[in-house]
Amino acid sequence: MSQSYVALKIVKHAAENYPQTVAGPLLGVDLQTGLIKITQSYSFPYTNEDGTPLRIRHNVRFQDDLLNHFKETKSAVSNLGWYQSSQNGNFINEYVLDSLASIQLKNNNSFLLIHDSSKARYGVLSLRAFRLSEAFIKVFIKNDYKIESINEIGLTFDNILEEIPIQIHNNHLISLYLAGLGSTHFNKTDQLSTSSNKTKITEQSVENLIENVDELSNFYYQQYKKKNQNSNELTLQEWLPITGGINYTSEDVQQQVLTQFLTDSSIRP
Repeated sequence: MSQSYVALKIVKHAAENYPQTVAGPLLGVDLQTGLIKITQSYSFPYTNEDGTPLRIRHNVRFQDDLLNHFKETKSAVSNLGWYQSSQNGNFINEYVLDSLASIQLKNNNSFLLIHDSSKARYGVLSLRAFRLSEAFIKVFIKNDYKIESINEIGLTFDNILEEIPIQIHNNHLISLYLAGLGSTHFNKTDQLSTSSNKTKITEQSVENLIENVDELSNFYYQQYKKKNQNSNELTLQEWLPITGGINYTSEDVQQQVLTQFLTDSSIRP
């Protein structure tokens, strides 16, 4: 559950810096009833292009100072994650997954709030909350990215992230004010977008989804190679016993090893 002024601050921060990616910490209270109440949001002083604000040392220090300030005032709020703007849903990469996994290991209720600033330009409020699935956390802890292990746990592209439902809550005075405006006030809005604009947004979303899948494929491939680089590299000594019964010469074995190496080096996800 998020307060409406928190959502408006996030939208305003993203709109003022569009198309640059912006982010900031989310502070609130865990109500211990299955609900998390977000009461404050602040913008990080530094941003980068790959959408990894928690990898910037000054942002981490800013967040720690912020929490220390609330502790001094005896406030019960805690760090519950961070928000981040995106364009057409393009936010998933290796660094975001790594940062989200790190904070979830410290606090299982932590999450990432994504605001699609490209949709906001057409008058659509897009706020979605995500956390990593239990299957991904198991793989992350074991650091075992073998295909067999991933299949055994049941991890796929579809269940890396779990979406958390969001409720935006208004202050009672704000609700009373909006009710006083009457329905006619909200019917004056012009048509927000044409069919061509919607088609363009859809095309961009599909392109970004394909790019994200490629990035995740590369991430799994690199992790798999790191894990198995020693066991999968066939040396000359390993080939000799295998080929001894087929009357291969030493030169043939060296050529086979070289061919295997070139084949592995050319593999791409």
